[in-house]
Amino acid sequence: MSSDYFIGVNEEEVDRLRTQHEAWRPETELLWKNAGFTSCRSILDLGCGPGFTSLDLARIVGSSGEICAVDKADSYLGLLADRARAGGVTNVRTKKADLAQRHSLTGSFDGAFCRWFLAFLTDNMDVAIENVRQSLRPGGVFAAMEYLTLRSVTCAPPSEAFDANSRAWIEFYSRHGGDTTVGQSLPRRLASSGFRVRSARCVGGMAAPQHRWWAWWGRLIRDFGPKFVEEGLLQPQQLDALQRDWADLSGQPHAFIYTPILLQLIAERV
Repeated sequence: MSSDYFIGVNEEEVDRLRTQHEAWRPETELLWKNAGFTSCRSILDLGCGPGFTSLDLARIVGSSGEICAVDKADSYLGLLADRARAGGVTNVRTKKADLAQRHSLTGSFDGAFCRWFLAFLTDNMDVAIENVRQSLRPGGVFAAMEYLTLRSVTCAPPSEAFDANSRAWIEFYSRHGGDTTVGQSLPRRLASSGFRVRSARCVGGMAAPQHRWWAWWGRLIRDFGPKFVEEGLLQPQQLDALQRDWADLSGQPHAFIYTPILLQLIAERV
């Protein structure tokens, strides 16, 4: 596979994205319900990656509806097309587009969705939002699930290595042009771009070792810890301490982590 994103486009990342999708599926499905996606006949899945949300949305709109899965990575779009074909899913089509480029997307869709997508488009946020607006019919609904802050990530009992890893994540995004506080400016940007913000709520919080969010964060530690060392964001001894502390925390019944806080926004095109 190619490497279209700084996080990477490869088989291991596809498997991690599958784990991440399952970890946040209940919150995502509630957002879709609150956005009224069950009444939509056509929905854009923006930054769809390998298409885990695309296939779920395809079930929501049913055989008479359509999901347009949008990404700039050919390999991810190819994987999604293969999975849809293998599963007999006929109401998903793929489109290669870079929303950081003006007029890369137009249409008259009932809805649009993104999750952990706008954080990658810091330098071209307003262009991307305008592309979304142009792709929706008047009254069309845009549902976004993006970082409000990653600074909330910590653990109990405390671990210096764990907190160093949290800071490394923030710097990792920043170093590559991303933003882990994108949700803080998103309501204003949407309102300025011709949307009416209908609702805003936050999800995330405490998770014990048996929780799905715990498994999700553990996978991030496993997959990205060595990468952070390569980029100088963690020292080798910090990664060793992180791995020891995580194993210890995972065996403590009263341990918990606090996750990133995610903002769920629902907005309508005016």
